[in-house]
Amino acid sequence: MKIPVFCGLAFLLLAAAAAGEGEYAQSYLILINGEPVGSESVRETVGDDGTLTAVSAHEIIISDGNQASRMAYTARMVFSAERELVSYGYRYTSGSSGDSFEVTVNAGQLTRVLTRSGQTSEITVPFTPDMVIFDFNVYHQADYVAARYDADKGGAQTFANFIPVVGADLPLVVTAAGTARVETAAGAVPVRHFRLELVGLWTGNLVVDGRNRLVRLSIPARNLEVVRADLVPGAPALPSVP
Repeated sequence: MKIPVFCGLAFLLLAAAAAGEGEYAQSYLILINGEPVGSESVRETVGDDGTLTAVSAHEIIISDGNQASRMAYTARMVFSAERELVSYGYRYTSGSSGDSFEVTVNAGQLTRVLTRSGQTSEITVPFTPDMVIFDFNVYHQADYVAARYDADKGGAQTFANFIPVVGADLPLVVTAAGTARVETAAGAVPVRHFRLELVGLWTGNLVVDGRNRLVRLSIPARNLEVVRADLVPGAPALPSVP
């Protein structure tokens, strides 16, 4: 089933604007080949010291055409009051492996501790000013990438995207691709388009609203689309897994 992307967008933006500053919650629908296969939900809170914490939960049904299996995981990202990255953690909640990683940033150094099949490994690399984390399967992090883009500078801007599982960074090129006003029943809504390229792996298209919040992400090479769930009312439930 192909899902229309922008239905109800105006309602979403009005609701977001009414929420308290620094408090944000959103859900997303994950589609492969136009079919819903998973979901992602995130909640941001701001502490008394200005620290921003984003906690997200993810579930994807993976099928080879004959058998389906469930993959679930959680993620937690923390930024300082100055919106500099403090930490990022990821843990599988499905299966029995308990695989996880933890990333911490301190004094210009990034340390990643990876636990896989009960074995732990650790690396430390310099945390450079252009470094971001836009993980393979944590899509709301596109918000933070869009927020780092310098609209006054424009053009193609390159960030060092640290991939925790790999333990290294790859160039992520973000290019502004124009603005649009999407017509909805409630009126026209402004959005911004970006082209993303994780060099050597994939290219994609990102759409954000005026608050740099993810509206739609598509990565054609992975047949992947991520859309805000409240833009697709009446979307079917995910397939069940025995």
